[in-house]
Amino acid sequence: MKGLFSSIYLISRIASAVLNLVAIAVFTRLSSREVYGEYLIGFAYGFIAYGLTIQWLLAAHFGQQTREHAGRVANAVLMMGAMAVAASLLVIGVVVAFGFLPSSIGFGCSVILVGLAVYFLANEIGRSQLRVVPVTIASFLRSGLTLLFGSVALWKFHSSESLLLALSLAHIAAALPIFFVLRRSIWATGFSLPSRQDYLQIWKYSWPLIVAGGAAAVGASIDRIVLEGFFGAEKVASYGVTLDFIKQSFVIVGESVAVSYVSVAKAHHGDGSLTEARDMLKLAFATTALLAGCASLSRNECQAGDWRGIGREDGGHGETAARLEEHREACREYGIAPNPAEWERGRQEGLLSYCQPDNGYAEGAAGRAYRYVCPPHLAPAFERQYRHGQRIYEIKQRIERIDSDLRGKRNALEKLEKSQDKDADERRRRLYREISELETQRAIQVGTRIGIEMSTPH
Repeated sequence: MKGLFSSIYLISRIASAVLNLVAIAVFTRLSSREVYGEYLIGFAYGFIAYGLTIQWLLAAHFGQQTREHAGRVANAVLMMGAMAVAASLLVIGVVVAFGFLPSSIGFGCSVILVGLAVYFLANEIGRSQLRVVPVTIASFLRSGLTLLFGSVALWKFHSSESLLLALSLAHIAAALPIFFVLRRSIWATGFSLPSRQDYLQIWKYSWPLIVAGGAAAVGASIDRIVLEGFFGAEKVASYGVTLDFIKQSFVIVGESVAVSYVSVAKAHHGDGSLTEARDMLKLAFATTALLAGCASLSRNECQAGDWRGIGREDGGHGETAARLEEHREACREYGIAPNPAEWERGRQEGLLSYCQPDNGYAEGAAGRAYRYVCPPHLAPAFERQYRHGQRIYEIKQRIERIDSDLRGKRNALEKLEKSQDKDADERRRRLYREISELETQRAIQVGTRIGIEMSTPH
């Protein structure tokens, strides 16, 4: 049954990751690049504060909690978390007061710290108690409310501060189902204040993890802060979107395997069921391996041995000779070795279709990379058309960026039209001017694209 609970939790996290991807797509449509970049920077600072403040306490709870002392450990961790957050908010306030951090970033950092702390402390305690239903509900709520609150915040206020506040409120609201269930279980007789010994036990066990958690958070976020310092918030937006898609697609799922199956293994170990604990750890490793990377070939493809056909397909996708090593690795576990000569013969046949000029244009226009695999008699025409396609792709990207900026400035102008602020007239004139310039840039890009498409034979 515990294994079933872990699987349910893992599925819920995958579904939540999909919702998070939808949220990223919606947020980038509703905001300008500048606003979204400022949101990512505020979140980066907040995540670093969270890593230093809360991450070590989650590890402490995981390592120290037992069935007999679940309430005591949870209470100590929650109280220490509240004190740590209060201290962090004080430090952020001082840093802002002395001018080392803009007030907008300080506000965003503070609210996201509170939201992350409330949600992940609740999630850790609920998960360790194997409260699969409220934890699963909380996971869905977190993603769903993030999408809902964030969309409303951007539509209504169109600012990074409002988006960060919306995300914080979404995290706090999502944690409520877990707290309601814990109130009827480990806190059924009330919340008792921890003793000095409880605090010392947590501190002695986990204080070195403060450095580890902080270093991990800095490593995960410092790139955005550095990028903003050199190139501004707008450049952070495109970079951050790409990384967030990767994180939601792979990292979050891997973390979910660890916190679901490993938690159950720990519970089995605490019950003295060592065999069940080992089985859960095996399942965790197997699931992680499956998610970490799919083999280039299946067992059936390796056993069929149609290496010329496999090579032809690889060549048709413009693969290099290095692709054979991936196949060799995939088939090694089945005790099968590829036939390099047959595979290369097939790859060369596939390259004859891949390296046609029309396909070069299509590859470039789709933004796909070219690996310089075409034979000498086909390469010039293919590469010429590929460069034409690349120019079309780059122009489309510029138009998308201009459209994003236009949406943001039009939203800001719409709000100013309703404003009674004395300075609203000047800001309106500036926005009208910027919108006009962007529309001119867009028209130039569209005209350039049409000119390239008409002059390019394909």
